[in-house]
This record gives sequence, structure tokens and C-alpha cells, in this order.
Amino acid sequence: MKKVFCIILLLFSTNSFAQHFTTNDKNIKVQFGGQNKTEGSNIIYQKQAPAQNIPSPIKEGSAGQKIYQLSDEQLLLSQKIKEKPEIKTDCDRGNEVCLISNVFKDRIVVELENRTFATRTIKIKTYFQNVKSLTSIGNNYELTLASKERKLIDTIIQVDPTLSYGYKYDYTSYMGKKDAVHDDSYIYDLPFEYGKSYKLLQSYGGKFSHSGPENYYSYDFRMNTGTPVTAARDGRVIIVKENFTQGGPHKAYEFRANRIYVEHSDGTIGIYTHLAKNGAIVKVGDYVQKGQHIGYSGNTGFSDIPHLHFNVSKIIREQNFRSLPIKIRTSNGIERQLKVGVYYGK
Repeated sequence: MKKVFCIILLLFSTNSFAQHFTTNDKNIKVQFGGQNKTEGSNIIYQKQAPAQNIPSPIKEGSAGQKIYQLSDEQLLLSQKIKEKPEIKTDCDRGNEVCLISNVFKDRIVVELENRTFATRTIKIKTYFQNVKSLTSIGNNYELTLASKERKLIDTIIQVDPTLSYGYKYDYTSYMGKKDAVHDDSYIYDLPFEYGKSYKLLQSYGGKFSHSGPENYYSYDFRMNTGTPVTAARDGRVIIVKENFTQGGPHKAYEFRANRIYVEHSDGTIGIYTHLAKNGAIVKVGDYVQKGQHIGYSGNTGFSDIPHLHFNVSKIIREQNFRSLPIKIRTSNGIERQLKVGVYYGK
């Protein structure tokens, strides 16, 4: 589901950022324009040009010092900094993505954290008044966060300490890696047990329900309710829905299918639908192997006969899926497209 969240952190403050910060660690050196500069236990902020991204250590001294190259108001970012920031955390309503502000005396370091097991694509809009971004993420910025990933996205400083300042971040978040590139060399398994064979009811472009881009490259296998379903490819379980009880060939059931989504290493998603009620034996966050038993087939959702619907898809924009053609291994060899009416086994 699309997530929309707005955060206003500090607006129209009259306080100024301090122009330096203090560390008691004598083993840190900062390099300004090729010259090391320290002053007692303080490391002094200086303005240089041109602007670059947030600095990282360029080398380590013989005594274990971390040496940084700073430019254009960039500040030392190191775990050795003794100043502890005030931390402000604001999450969306689903607690799926959180924006974390680390408020130091002389800067605010902003991070985003993906708290889900699925890759998420995030769009950010920024609004600044008398504040400058050291990372230059721009007014419209998009990034992808992997499962449980936390990433620094911005560091901001006050431009004129004598004037009020304000800033705001708006963002939208949705599941999936936008524009994921499918590994076309990958050979998928049939999504059921070895030694079994099942009739294909519907293939690519099937008239009953495979006409749109979301389902065009899909397979429907005739299976009785309770038939074991297996993973066609390794991946992380990111969605499990198993509370629906009914199905039928009516639009009212279109979004009422029990299902399991598995995210693959290339960012695509394996989709297994029409499962039985309580028909999942895996949970969100589980990593499954190809051929592993993950659930039981059923007849929930938009379905006129018990069967398993399977496809591989990618996100193209904000929760819009596009199914993809795949190669699949059968007992007769590798197939690029299975044919309706044929029994396939592995």
C-alpha cells in the first residue's frame, strides 16, 4: 500500500547552530585543504568550497587517527564524536518507514529506516528556509531501501545564524524495488512437489484473467484445495495473506485471494495466489529455498475452480505490478512458455 507521510521537524526557530563541536578524543584529525587542523580538544568548523557529499575517512594515521577531508561547511561525522545528538523519530502510520533526525549543535543528520522485510522505494520532497543541505538531495529525491536498511539521506546546516530557519520533509513509500531488472538467465521450478504433475488451465494472455500487464505472463495450475505449493525460486517472504474463506468468478472477489509474495535477489517478486484459508506455512521475514514447501492451494479470490495462480512480477511505479516472462524447468526440459491443457511435472 502507498504510504504518505509529512514531517516538520523544526520550523521558524530563532536559535542558531553552534559553529563548532567538541570532542575529547585526541586521536581524531581533520584535514582542511590539505592541512591538518586541531585546536586542543576542539575540532573547529571551517567553510570551504566547493560543496561535496558527506565526507568519509580518506585514510588512517599511524596512531589510528581517522583523517577526514571536509569542504564547504562539511562537518566531521565519526562514531568517535563525543557529542550525543538529540534523536527524533517519526514513522508512518504503518510503522514501515521512519525518518530519524539526529540533532547536533551545529547540524542535523537525517536518516531513513525501512522497518519491513520488503525492499521499499521512497520519494522525498524537501522544503527549506534559511537551511542548506550538504548532500544536495534536491526537492525531488528517490531512493530504494533494502529490508531493514537504515540510510543517511541528508545533513543540513543553518545558513544565517541571525535569522529564523525551518525545514520540512514529505515522503511517499511503497513496497518493491522500482525498475528492478529481472535475471533472464534464471531457470524457475514448477511451484509444486517433485513427482507430481498438474494440468495447465491458463497461460500467457489467458482470456479469463490474464489480459492486463499485471497478470499477462502468468500460469494457472489445476489443483485441488490442500495441494502443497512450493517456492519456484529462493527469496524472502514479504507478504502473507491467509484469512479469506471464499472465491468465485465475480469482481467482488478480485482482491480477496489468499497469497504469498516472495522477493527475489534481483528485486522481482514471485506471487502465489488463491491459497486455502490458513494455507501458508511460512511467515513474513522467512527466507525460503527453491522447492521448499510454503503453503497449500485453494479457491479463494477471483477464481471459478480450485487452482494455483503463479507469476513473477516487478514494480513499475507505486504499487503497479508488471508480470514478466520466465523460463521454467519441467520434466521435459526448460520451457519458455507452457501450453494450456498440458500436464506438467518435475
